[in-house]
Amino acid sequence: MKAPPLVGSTFVMTGTREDAEVGDRLTPSTVRDFGPFVPHAPAQPISGAIVSLYGDALSSGVNQIVALNRGSRDGLERGNVLTLWHEGALTHDKSVERGSLIKLPDERSGTLLVFRVFDRVSYALIMSGTLPVVPGDRFSSPSP
Repeated sequence: MKAPPLVGSTFVMTGTREDAEVGDRLTPSTVRDFGPFVPHAPAQPISGAIVSLYGDALSSGVNQIVALNRGSRDGLERGNVLTLWHEGALTHDKSVERGSLIKLPDERSGTLLVFRVFDRVSYALIMSGTLPVVPGDRFSSPSP
């Protein structure tokens, strides 16, 4: 049995944020929750990583948006406040003659506020920071 032919439609694009190209697809918009929320710690301990930055930047800072590799399946919800961590550097140990490489501890570098949550990914606003945020930086539940 032969599949029915695809039926196309036309539309007028009145504005874009990025270039539209052949092969791009349209999808229905999702229902968004614009209700108020209160910043709070996650109900259970959670940790993960920054997977991407908004836009084409190599690093982000305060008041910019990042994507997290955790979502509602992992217990994140709108309003969660998270601690941001920057990986400790590898450096030579200068306390010995032949300085071997040592890894410095991870450094707390800021605070995130989760504002949009999907099953497996979330978006957060960098609320404070002392270092540039890059993909691969970690986040965790705030410590008391």
